Amino acid sequence: MANKNLSAAKAAKKDEFYTQYEDIERELQHYWQHFRGKTVLCNCDDPYESNFFKYFASRFNQLGLKKLICTCYNGSSIQGTQLSLFPEMNPEEPKRIAHKLVITEVKDMNGDGAVDMTDVEILIRNDKNVLTQLQTGDFRSQECIDLLREADIVVTNPPFSLFREYVAQLMEYDKKFLIIGNVNAITYKEIFPLIREDKIWIGPSIRSGDRKFSVPDNYPLNAAGCGIDTNGNRYIRVKGVRWFTNLDHNKRHEFIDLVCRYSPEEYPHYENYDAIEVNKTADIPCNYPGVMGVPITFLDKYNPEQFEIIWQASGNERTKIHHKQRRSWRLCYRKRQKIVFSCFYPQQTSPTTMMTIKQIDVTVREIVDGYINNDEQGVRGYGGRLDIRPPYQREFIYNDKEQQAVINTVMKGYPLNVMYWVKRSDDAECPYEVMDGQQRTLSLCDYVAGKFSVDFKGFFNLTPDLQKRILDYRLTVYLCEGEASEKLEWFQTINIAGKPLNDQEIHNAIYAGPFVSDAKRHFSKTNCGAYRLGKDYVNGSPIRQDFLKKALEWMAQHETRLGKPQTPVGYMAAHQHDPNANNLWTYFQNVLNWAITNFDPRKFRKIMKGLDWARLYDDFSPRTLDLAALHAEMSRLMRDSEVQRPAGIIPYVLTRDERFLDLRAFPDDIKLAVWERQNHVCPLCHREFDIALMEGDHITPWREGGRTTEENCQMLCRECNRRKGAK
Repeated sequence: MANKNLSAAKAAKKDEFYTQYEDIERELQHYWQHFRGKTVLCNCDDPYESNFFKYFASRFNQLGLKKLICTCYNGSSIQGTQLSLFPEMNPEEPKRIAHKLVITEVKDMNGDGAVDMTDVEILIRNDKNVLTQLQTGDFRSQECIDLLREADIVVTNPPFSLFREYVAQLMEYDKKFLIIGNVNAITYKEIFPLIREDKIWIGPSIRSGDRKFSVPDNYPLNAAGCGIDTNGNRYIRVKGVRWFTNLDHNKRHEFIDLVCRYSPEEYPHYENYDAIEVNKTADIPCNYPGVMGVPITFLDKYNPEQFEIIWQASGNERTKIHHKQRRSWRLCYRKRQKIVFSCFYPQQTSPTTMMTIKQIDVTVREIVDGYINNDEQGVRGYGGRLDIRPPYQREFIYNDKEQQAVINTVMKGYPLNVMYWVKRSDDAECPYEVMDGQQRTLSLCDYVAGKFSVDFKGFFNLTPDLQKRILDYRLTVYLCEGEASEKLEWFQTINIAGKPLNDQEIHNAIYAGPFVSDAKRHFSKTNCGAYRLGKDYVNGSPIRQDFLKKALEWMAQHETRLGKPQTPVGYMAAHQHDPNANNLWTYFQNVLNWAITNFDPRKFRKIMKGLDWARLYDDFSPRTLDLAALHAEMSRLMRDSEVQRPAGIIPYVLTRDERFLDLRAFPDDIKLAVWERQNHVCPLCHREFDIALMEGDHITPWREGGRTTEENCQMLCRECNRRKGAK
C-alpha cells in the first residue's frame, strides 16, 4: 500500500486516526513501572471514542494512577459517532463542542465485585464534575497548556500534520510522553536532533507492516485493506507508523548481534563521504572501525549503549550520521550560505559533482501568473518561467477530492508539503521545471483558472478577501541545481505526497528524452490513442503508465522471440534518444488491431481483458483462423461449468493447452468414495496406495465430453496418472 493512506490524510488534513485498543495494550505493557502515582493526559483525542481513555480508565487502579485527563477538540469529526460510550449525556449537544474528562478515582459503582469500564460509565453519567466543557480543546490553547502543565505523562495519537509542533510543545514543558507518529518524522529537522541527543526514541511494539486505525464516517475507503468492521466502524490501514517516546523500556537496551564481516566488495565506499554503505541493519559488519551508512529502520533496534548517533556540526553546518563505530545515514546536509545537498554514492571512476538546493518562498499569485495548459505550448506557470510538466513527469492523477483538499488546505492556512523545482542551465526563456509538486501546483492553477469548484464555489465566486487569502498563500519551494543525472537520481528519492511513483513513472524519469515524450503522447494521456484502441484488452490506466508499461513488455517479448533478448527497461534504455516512439506505437496497434479483427469485444468482452495479446499475435497472426468455429466453441466454453478460468478460453481455442482453462478438479468426497470402491488399488498398475498418493482422473477425458462426476472418476497412483497424462 506504499504509504498512500497516511499521505492522503496529510494532504487533506483528515488525520484523525483513532488507534486500536490492541495496539495500545501491546505497547503500554513495556511501561507500567512509569505510571504509578502519575497524572496521565490524553489530549488531541476524544474521550467519547478514545481507546487511550478506555485503556487508562479500565486500568486506573491496576496502574496506580493519580489522575486521568482526556480532552477532545472542536472539529473532531468522529466525536460521539462511533462507539457512543456515553450515549445518554447531552444528546442535543452540538458535536463540535470540546470537552475535558477528568477521573481521580474509579470504584466498583455497580457492586459486581469488579472495577471495569461499566463502573467508569456509571461514574461519568452521575458525576457532573467529571465531564466539563472547554473553549476549543486545541492543544495549543491556554486551557490545554494548563492541563499539560498538570500532567506527568502524555499518551495519545496527535494529528500527523501537527507532529512537529506537538513534539515541540512536549519538549518545551519537559513532559514524559508516548505518542504515535509517521516513521518519516525521524528525518524531520525538528525531530532528528532529539533522537541524536537521546531525548526521543522508538517504542518496541511496531517494527514493520501496517496498522489499523478507526476513521470518521465521511473518510473515503478507497485503498486496499480499508473497510468497515462488525460494529459498523470505518477503518483504514496505514504503513510506516511508530511509537515515539522518552519513557525508558528494556528493549532499547538489547544489544544487536553483529555477525557479518567487512569486505570492500560487499560494502561499497561512498565517493563523497568517508563511509561505507550498509543496506540493512542485519548486515552491519562487526569488524569495520569507520563510518557506516545505515537505513532509517536501524532506529527500531538502536541501543544507545552499543551505538552512538552522530550529528557532526559546527555553526550552521549539520550532517546526519550514526553508530558508536561512526555509523551514518545516507543523506548529508551542509548549510553554509545555501543548503548543499549531497547523496552518498558508491565509488565510481568519474568525479562527483554536488547538487545544490536553496529554499525560496513563492506565492500562489506568482505560480498562476501566465498559466497555460495545452498540447501546443505545454504546461507553464510562474510568468511562463516554470515548466510544470517536464518530459519525465507523469500525467495529472489527482481526483476531485484530492484537488479540493489542496484548496481547503490553502484556504485554512495549513502548510502544504514542500515542493521541489529544478533550475535549468540551457533554457533562459523557461529556466525552472517542477521536480516534485506537480499535482499540487496543477490543482492550484486549475482552481484559480476556474476549472473546478470547492463546496460548489469556484475561485471567481469567492469574496475578494478569500481570493486574496489564496493568492497570497506562500509555498515553500526547494530550488535544485545540478547535472541532469543528479536531478533524475534525486527525483527517484523524493516522495510525491499521497501518490507514490510506480516503477514505470520512475523509468520515464530515468530515460527521459524524445522517445519517452513521444511514447507518452500515444500511451499516457487521458483518452489517448492506446486507451481508445485497447480499453477492452489492456488493464489499468493510461495516466498511471499502465498502457505504456504493457506496450514495452509486449515489445520486449517480441524482440526476445526474434532472437534479440530484451527487457522493457532495456528497450527504453536502447531507444532513449530515438526521435520518436513510432516502432513501439506501430507494434501496439498491430497487436490490438489483430485482436479486434478476430475477437469482437461486443461478444467476448468478459474474457478478453488482460491477455498476453502480443504473444497470441506473434504466434497466430500468420495463420488463417476459422473464426466461426472458434467463436462457437468460445461461446460453448463460456457456459461450461467445468471451466474454472474463463479468461483462458481464447488462449485455449488457439493453443489447445487445457492448462489455460484450470478445469474443475474432482472434489475430495468423490475421490474418497472412488478410492474406497477401488479398495485402494490403482486400476493400471494394480498396486495398493494411500489416498494421499493417488489422484483423481477422468475416465472419459474432458475434451471428449467427460464430466467431473463420480461415475467418470478413477483413482490412479501418481506415477500412472503422470504417465497417462503424458501420452
